[in-house]
This record gives sequence, structure tokens and C-alpha cells, in this order.
Amino acid sequence: MHTLRQRLAAWLSNMRAAPFGAAHARLAALNVGVVSGILVVMALAIFWADAHAIDQQIDQQLQVVAVRVSNAHHDADGSGSGIHEATDPTEQYEPSSPNVFAVILNAAGQPIIDPGQVGALVPSKQLPGAPTFLNVTHGDHAYRLYVVPLSQNGQRLFAQIGMSYDARNHQLLDLFHTLLWVSAGMLLLTALASAWLAEKALAPARLAYERQRQFSSAASHELRTPLAFIHSQLELITRQLRRKRDSALLEDLVDVTAEVDYMTRLIADLALLARSGTDLPLPDALVDVAALAEEVTQKMRPLAAEHDILLHPMSPGGEPPPMVRGDTDRLRQLIIILVDNAIRYTPAGGKVWVKVAARPAPHRPFGGPGSVIFTVSDTGIGIAPEHLERICEPFYQVDPARVHGSTGLGLALASWIISQHHGTLNIESEPGQGSTFRVTFPLAHARNDHAQAIRRGQGE
Repeated sequence: MHTLRQRLAAWLSNMRAAPFGAAHARLAALNVGVVSGILVVMALAIFWADAHAIDQQIDQQLQVVAVRVSNAHHDADGSGSGIHEATDPTEQYEPSSPNVFAVILNAAGQPIIDPGQVGALVPSKQLPGAPTFLNVTHGDHAYRLYVVPLSQNGQRLFAQIGMSYDARNHQLLDLFHTLLWVSAGMLLLTALASAWLAEKALAPARLAYERQRQFSSAASHELRTPLAFIHSQLELITRQLRRKRDSALLEDLVDVTAEVDYMTRLIADLALLARSGTDLPLPDALVDVAALAEEVTQKMRPLAAEHDILLHPMSPGGEPPPMVRGDTDRLRQLIIILVDNAIRYTPAGGKVWVKVAARPAPHRPFGGPGSVIFTVSDTGIGIAPEHLERICEPFYQVDPARVHGSTGLGLALASWIISQHHGTLNIESEPGQGSTFRVTFPLAHARNDHAQAIRRGQGE
């Protein structure tokens, strides 16, 4: 049993980490959800139909007994039909149906004929003027009653015909338990079948994706080698031309070198983007986003100065520290992408702000773990509203001429890194007014890890 549990856990872990793992889970969950809805509707229909059939059967039995009891009484003027007054009516109140009782009540609601010693179950104020079905509770028992007004010798009487609902309720409870267990078993089988069918349905797409990923990886690897060689040769030629002071040819080589650098970045981004369709396991490390943002902004100050842009890092103050659990390298790459994007699309003389803030969990019973908010704002050219929804798509560029030297993959990679760290991205922008990219991550607490380490040490 333990081995089976381990194998099942390993299979689920592999499914989550494999390509299309999320799609597989959603497809299986969709199938289970549809079947669950059908099972619930069917179970409710069966339960309602069975309860309705039982209630109809009980009501019919009560009506049959009520007719026989009513025939035992007649008016003093002889307008009624039935047995004579001299006849002992008690025999008429011994119903042939099991669990059915008959009690004759006077106008005050007191029993005058009660062979089964049941007593009056209907208060005098609720005695009806016409035959009526009632559900009453007496003590710990429930009853279904059929109360029929009678008239004998000018005296107002009531026939209280009833049956205990206990057997009916126990029968319905047994039916409910049966439907519950049958539905649970069918749901389990449906879940297993859905997982298997989803795996089979996604197998062709998974194979095609794997082939595409292998091709992208192989192609990027094969392209990197000649580009690295070209780059090194261009640098060598550039140094030689600088010694010869051939400025015209030197400018051409600088442009060629820039294009090679662009191709190198593009291939590197393509290689990483080829992996973005998978839910790769992340390192379980605590990352100080504020310190990481400070490190990145310090390194990117020369680039900002080269474009005549002021780069303003804004460090958080107070508690808690802005800690995020995840991959330091990927988070560093995210910050670089967003800051570089802000610098690239901000005209000379503009400003870029980098801010990190920690928001503690709200003080309520079901409050979340808090959040870390990383924001990059600029006074750049802005983004038109029609482009905001597609700005994170691969190769999508607001400026098709690529005058800013972007590969068109940066924000797509940033979006993938954010989703891998269970974060969200919000973009606010107005053309000519600048843009704000706000990333929100779940807040991690170093104190919890320290406490867990202490507990593990005590356990050992």
C-alpha cells in the first residue's frame, strides 16, 4: 500500500511537471466536473422520485382507511350511510394496513375512540374544515396525518388517520447513503478514466510539442556556435581597424556586431521560451527582492546614463522584508527585462523608478500570506490601450520597425517567470504619459523556515 501511494504521488508529480501538465489537469477536472453534475442531477431525481412514490403510497393507504372510518358514521337524520348506531364502531378503526392508526376526536380535539392509544396529534385550533393532509412531529417521531371532518347525530367529529414517518425517513436515509456511496465510487472511476483519457487525448499534442522543443533547443545550440565565432572575429577585426583608424569601415563593423549581438540575444530568448510551456520545478529558496532589485539597478545605471535617463531605485522600509520563494536567477532576469524595457522605451531626459514593497497579510481569519509588490514605472512613450492585452505575446511589438532593438520576447519571458512564481502582472499605461508594470508575488517569511528548521532539528 505504501509503495502504491508512493507511485501515485510520483505519477502526479511527473504529470504536473510535464508539458501540458496544467492542460491535462484542467481537461480531467472538466470531465470529472461534468460527470459530477450529471450524477448529482440523477441522484436528486432518483431520491425525489422514490420519496414521491413512498409519499403517494402512504397517502393512498390513509385515504382507504379514512373512507372506511367515515362510513362508520352518519347523520342522525339518516342522510349518511354506513353501520347503525348500535354497532360498535371500534372494529372499524382497526386498519388492515400495518403502521396505520385511526383516532376519532371530538370538536375540542380530544380523542373519544383511540384503539391504539395514539392520542391527539393535531391541536384543536388546527383541525381543518375539509379533508387535509398534515405533517406533524410528536416527540422524536414524525407522522403523516389525514384529518377528515365527520358528522354523527349532529355532533362534529374528526377522524385522525395517520402513519409514522419513521420507517419512511429511514428508508430514504438508506437510499441517500446508497446513492452517496455509488456516486463516490463512480466519481473515483471517472477521475481515473478522465486522467487516462486526457493523457491519450493530449499525447499527439505532447509529442508535437516535444519535437518542437527539441528542434528549438537543437537549432539554438547550432546557431550559437557560428554566431559566437562571428562575434569573436568581428571583435578582432574591430581592434585591428581601430589601430588603423579606418572610421568608415569601423562603423560598419560596429553595426554588424550589434546585429550579431541581437541575434545572440534572440536565440537565447528562444531557447528559454521553448522551455516556458513546461511547469519546471523551481528552487525552494528565499529571495530578497529588494536586494535583487538594488543589484540590478546598480548594474543598469550605465545603460540608463547612456540613454540620458535617471534611474531611481526605491528601497522598502519597515517590516516584513520583501521575501519571495523561488529562483534567484529567474527573478533577476525578470527585473532586468522590465527595467531594460523601461529604459529602452523612455526618451532621453526621462525617468525610470524601481520600487519594491511588502504588504503584510490582512488581519482576518482567512487572510492570505501577504504580498511583495515590485513596480517599474517610467515617463516613456506609453502603450495604447489596444496593445495592452497582447503586449506579453511572443514577438508582439508595438513598434514593428524594431527601432528600439527589442527581440519581442522579453515580456513573454517575464510573464512566464511571473506565473512560475505564482505571481500576477498588472500594466497601466497611457500614450505619451509613460507606463507602470506592477508585479505581485506571495510573501514568504524567513521566520517560518527558521522555526521549521528548529523543529526538524529537535525531531532528529
